[in-house]
Amino acid sequence: MKNNAIKTAVALTLAVGTLATCACASAASTAATNSTESQAISAPITPFDMQVDSGTYSGTQFNQSYALTSRNGKYLNFWVKNNGSKSVTITIDGTNARTLAAGEQGHISKTLGILTQSHTCKAVSTTNGGTINIEFRIAQRDNQ
Repeated sequence: MKNNAIKTAVALTLAVGTLATCACASAASTAATNSTESQAISAPITPFDMQVDSGTYSGTQFNQSYALTSRNGKYLNFWVKNNGSKSVTITIDGTNARTLAAGEQGHISKTLGILTQSHTCKAVSTTNGGTINIEFRIAQRDNQ
């Protein structure tokens, strides 16, 4: 009789433990699913952006080339903030020139093709042989 009581107590303990474990796992799974769903619903949908390069440059000429394709964004955008005392002219592949006065910031863009090609972003002083001091960001985006 004593053996039956022990067996019954052990079986009951195992059954309650199993049920409690299953209930906790189910609740955790439901909470994780609800949390993921609420995050997915509240996240804004934005066009794809890919940063290509960024930083600062001081010297006579900023001149960097990048192999890019439109798969990572339809447009190549070149943004510059002129921190120097002289005007700076920025170009992409020698076109779309824009001149930024001292303290001014702005950007230019170029439509990219489907095939990978090298594109050169360039910033130079408007004074012959002058130095520049810029902050820059180069990115691919689906908008200009």
